[in-house]
Amino acid sequence: MKCKCCHHELQMDEAFCPLCRFPSIKGVDDVNEEVVRRMVREYTENKLRSIRLDLRTYEYVLENGALVERDSQYITLCRGKELRLNEPIWCGVIFEKIPSDRAFTVSLNLRSEAGEKSIELPVTPDHVIEHGKIGVSLGEEFTLQVFLMSGDEKICIGKIPVLKNTGP
Repeated sequence: MKCKCCHHELQMDEAFCPLCRFPSIKGVDDVNEEVVRRMVREYTENKLRSIRLDLRTYEYVLENGALVERDSQYITLCRGKELRLNEPIWCGVIFEKIPSDRAFTVSLNLRSEAGEKSIELPVTPDHVIEHGKIGVSLGEEFTLQVFLMSGDEKICIGKIPVLKNTGP
């Protein structure tokens, strides 16, 4: 059996999901399904309201034939209230192609009620795309899925857990 909210696998005797703390609901009929969907939506919005995911962007200049980092800044990629299950939010910035012979990282900063966390997601040459976008969606078990996209090609480069495994 899975949690109705985060889809974490539950044991039959658990009253609450050990991951998100949503009540374990068994045997829901069609009449009550809408009530459960509303409960899940409200619970999810409450859990995510304090979340903000920022993306570090870099600006380079050409000096003496070499690219040199001139500036970097964080831009907000998404806020928790905007997240939907498996529906990516795409950053408005289009990124230029990175040379395919080198790997790089996507630098993120996750802010929530629990504090801040810096995240580095490695991007290997087989992930490299031309003129791409970076996006994020809510995944199962309250993870943030980070994507690169070019044209119609979408590649998941990492999953970030949002919730801590807390007790009752």
